[in-house]
Amino acid sequence: MKPTIAITSGRILSNSQILRVCLIDKYVQAIREADGIPVILPPTIDQYDIASIHQKFNGIILTGGGDISIEKYHGSPHAKISDVENDRDNLEIALVKLAFENRKPLFGICRGHQVINVALGGDLYTHIPTQFNQPLKHDHFPNVARDYAAHSIKIEKSSRLVDILYGNELMVNSLHHQAIKSLASPLVASAFAPDGMIEAVEIPDYPFFFGVQWHPEWLTNMPAMQNLFSAFVNAARDS
Repeated sequence: MKPTIAITSGRILSNSQILRVCLIDKYVQAIREADGIPVILPPTIDQYDIASIHQKFNGIILTGGGDISIEKYHGSPHAKISDVENDRDNLEIALVKLAFENRKPLFGICRGHQVINVALGGDLYTHIPTQFNQPLKHDHFPNVARDYAAHSIKIEKSSRLVDILYGNELMVNSLHHQAIKSLASPLVASAFAPDGMIEAVEIPDYPFFFGVQWHPEWLTNMPAMQNLFSAFVNAARDS
């Protein structure tokens, strides 16, 4: 039986001033290709309904999007912080905590990778170019193709991720201006950019509890990225 996968979403105000629930279709495609059933969650789910909703899905994906409110992790204010959605922050942080407590398969992508760290007690660089020493360019958006291979990552040989991605080095895309600063204690950093930025995290003894800073949904032509989604969906099927 195919597992059901909850996929979080955001909101945008359209040119016609209509507020729309928004999700890039690549996430849906990636889950379908991995033989899961994608179900999109709106960001405005009431707090008292989140636990009930959490029980109805076999796995959860936290997707990319706007910045997390600095109030959630005592972050440093910066003019480049944008597209903050408190409802979405509250939903996704609650989902991470429930997944952690219940060992439910969880996969965070870009913003979702950062949400995992914040939810479990870590913090973020709120703007990499001004707060990280000699960084690479990580914010290859919006005028660069989303599947552009921006830089390499080194994957820790002791990690579970190294087996999923078929090796300890590969090229990834990069579409973010924030990143993990202090790592939450339950997490292990499992991949790094050449400048030392944390590119992936995991909890080794969980069925599947991973965050990646890049966007694998745009790279599913690569066998390693296909296998990343397949490993997640398989873990959800077994949960």
